Amino acid sequence: MHEFQKKMEPTQAKSLWFFFKRNVQAAINISVCSPRSEAEGRKAGASFKGRGFRSPGIKFYGALALILIITFLAFSPSLKNGFVNWDDEAYVKNNSAIKSFSLAHLKKISTSFFIGHYQPLTILSFASTYHFFKQDPFGYHLTNLCLHIVNTALVAWFVMMISANAPVALLTALLFGIHPMHVESVAWISERKDVLYSLFFLGALISYLYYLRKGRLNGAYFISLVLFLASLLSKAMAMTLPLVLFLLDYLFSRKKTKEFWMDKIPFFTVAFVFAYMALFAAFESHAIRHSEFLNFFSSFIIANFVLVFYIYKLLFPFGLCNLYPYSGLNLGDLPLIYFLTPVLVFACGLLLFFAFKTRKNLVFGVLFYVVILLPVLQFVPAGSIIVADRYVYIASIGFFYIASSGFIALLTRERTLRSRKMQFVFLAFLSCLIAWGVFLTYERCKVWKDSVTLWSDAVKNNPGAKNSTTIYNNLGKALQDRGDRERAILSFKKTLSIQPRHYFALNNLGSLASEVGEQDRAIEFLKRAVASEPAKPNAYMNLCVAYDRQGHFDRALEACQKAVETKPDFAEAFAVLGMLYYNRNQMEAAGQCFKRVIEINPDLGIGYRHLGTVFLSRGRNEEALSLLKKAAIIDPLDGENYNNLGVVHARLGYDEEAVLSFKKALAIKPSAVSYKNLTLLYLKKKRYELAAQCYKEADQLGFHDESIQKKLNTVFGTQDSSKKDAYE
Repeated sequence: MHEFQKKMEPTQAKSLWFFFKRNVQAAINISVCSPRSEAEGRKAGASFKGRGFRSPGIKFYGALALILIITFLAFSPSLKNGFVNWDDEAYVKNNSAIKSFSLAHLKKISTSFFIGHYQPLTILSFASTYHFFKQDPFGYHLTNLCLHIVNTALVAWFVMMISANAPVALLTALLFGIHPMHVESVAWISERKDVLYSLFFLGALISYLYYLRKGRLNGAYFISLVLFLASLLSKAMAMTLPLVLFLLDYLFSRKKTKEFWMDKIPFFTVAFVFAYMALFAAFESHAIRHSEFLNFFSSFIIANFVLVFYIYKLLFPFGLCNLYPYSGLNLGDLPLIYFLTPVLVFACGLLLFFAFKTRKNLVFGVLFYVVILLPVLQFVPAGSIIVADRYVYIASIGFFYIASSGFIALLTRERTLRSRKMQFVFLAFLSCLIAWGVFLTYERCKVWKDSVTLWSDAVKNNPGAKNSTTIYNNLGKALQDRGDRERAILSFKKTLSIQPRHYFALNNLGSLASEVGEQDRAIEFLKRAVASEPAKPNAYMNLCVAYDRQGHFDRALEACQKAVETKPDFAEAFAVLGMLYYNRNQMEAAGQCFKRVIEINPDLGIGYRHLGTVFLSRGRNEEALSLLKKAAIIDPLDGENYNNLGVVHARLGYDEEAVLSFKKALAIKPSAVSYKNLTLLYLKKKRYELAAQCYKEADQLGFHDESIQKKLNTVFGTQDSSKKDAYE
């Protein structure tokens, strides 16, 4: 009888304790070692009757439902979190491609790399969330959490199919669901790709198992292939799935027939195509450094360290960090611990070699863990990230499977079942472990609340490594966005103390100095930034702004033109250049720049907004109205778009539409100009009480305007005493 068919029959039980007592030998045999013969397989309770995968019973599903509820509670703080300044802006906040399902956007999503990755299904999922929630972070966090809960259920399903052991399946799913190392994959909006690709990855494995059950080509095989493709379209890390299929064949002692090899060819073909695309995208985005690509020995040392590091963190999830210390890939920079890990990995490999035929479940769990991690073992050095919690999301299933199998084997052995004390000790230990995991996950989710808390935690866990410059710079940017200028400057200066030529810190310090009127200091920082990275345009743009604020138009123009030369398709640079001309009333040149912005990026709202204001200034009101409506559709949360719409509506005599536009602008973000425009419109329409009410509201918010107050005083000075008293 086929080994897979023998294992597919799930064990049954009327109660949890009755299950343990009645299936002692089955649990030991199935959990720790594969049956060595058909007779031992039957003794273990694994049989196949050709009727499909039988439901494990209501108690199993009840326990699984409880596990999913616990998982939801453990991750529930993430629902209160916002966006962070680590890819969330690129994936969601500033990603015009997700703002509609137009053919142009769908084409862009399906043919473009996003942050060095080809992941159209992930971007489409963001577009779906945006459709319902716009830029409310709750919807994105809720979607991530729901995907993780579904993945937890799929883990239980998958392990149930490979072990036929309900307690092992449930415990594996529980550990997977609540482990703190999975917080990064769930609580980080941008890591939607992780939970999404895992959904399809696990679905593909489960479908492949159903294909193996039948023992012949069937619909489950093609479903598995389609789900594998969907997983790759979500994240390229799914490319390891064909190797996992070999592990499943090994686990169930599948004979190496022609079909054994042929049914893998489509999977490997698709995997190689996406592996090539992933490498191409990485080289294009400069994520892979060519000089280090051939440094095989140091990469080998690091690969061993990575394997051991994740096991250590899965066992002791303390000091978790979104960006771990990085020492570089040169052998001389590596700490001693890196050179000790190959010895440990070799020893484990030796044990697996001797257990290859007798402990298949153990070997499967270990190799599952290793195979999933292959793309991130740094044989191809990518960036400054050696390890990351998100990389171990699926790989951890192998570790949890081994741990759960061992624990259930100990709990259900005959000696333990005879001793109530030992049972109590084991279950008390498990309860404490679960409570501890839930607590750590709950608290870890709070770290991802916003950018400041995230990078402050990273500073605490990563104070002095090479990549800590990224941490301090991002913390400074978060503090700058919050308005905490002093702490932001300290953070940027800390970055420069580690790396004096850090481009982004110099650029950010220059931008900060320019904002508060310290143009000389700003220019000093920005010139240093340009010298450190002359091929990057942002510092040139900020230098242009600083010169412009000093009144040096020629220098500002030269700096902005340099930004355009550096990156000819940089729409934002043309927008800055256009504003430079606009502020000097050179409307023809400004209009050409803004048209160029629209040509480069039709999904960028600022192009339509600024071109609309150019037309508005030249009296071309109908054309301005069309452009400003387009800007408001693209950027519905930008109050300036609605303020400009109000102005053009008022000029065209559409007073009611103008009032609605100004109110919309104020609802998004109160501003002096929108209050002034609305007050003047009310005065024009002789709705004096509303004008007075609007002005008072603005005055209370600190938007005092002397000219408006004089107009109101003049108006109400001619009114009867009751209206005058009401105004005063």
